[in-house]
Amino acid sequence: MNLNAAHIHLLVNHIPVFGTVFAALLIAWGLLRKSEDVLRLGLAVAVIVAAGTWLVQLTGEPAEHLIAGMQDVQRRIIHQHEEAAELSTWVITAFGVLSLITLVLVHRRRASGGRALAILSLLTGLAGAGLVARAANLGGEIRHPEIRAGFVPPPPPPRPAGAPRGEGGERD
Repeated sequence: MNLNAAHIHLLVNHIPVFGTVFAALLIAWGLLRKSEDVLRLGLAVAVIVAAGTWLVQLTGEPAEHLIAGMQDVQRRIIHQHEEAAELSTWVITAFGVLSLITLVLVHRRRASGGRALAILSLLTGLAGAGLVARAANLGGEIRHPEIRAGFVPPPPPPRPAGAPRGEGGERD
């Protein structure tokens, strides 16, 4: 295994992608079921995800330097990914900060302010989830042209003479 900057970035970039959705779902479930325990869990997960999102952000620049000179890597796509990732990082950070404040209010039994902030946290988390999904897709486009807009798959390679044509096993 070659554990370099790009590999580390690829390993940790799933934290905000899945963690933000998971935290938002827990917060929503806690609000809907009026379960303080589930709400606290969702808020705590949001704080952890926000911290983990900064790990992703910090590994992005070294990963960029590692792959920037590779063939078929377009700087334009890297830049788009970087810009989208930065925006999503700040929104997920706001999600984490709001969740931390909400967690303190819920812990102190200030239900009115806690519920309103929990709803605001949830909305911020949903926005962050959408933004980080876009950033992740742009990141995938860096090395996966098959997910880029306008991709046309190449024609299949020619079949060797005598090879079966398809499911039926017919021969030439």
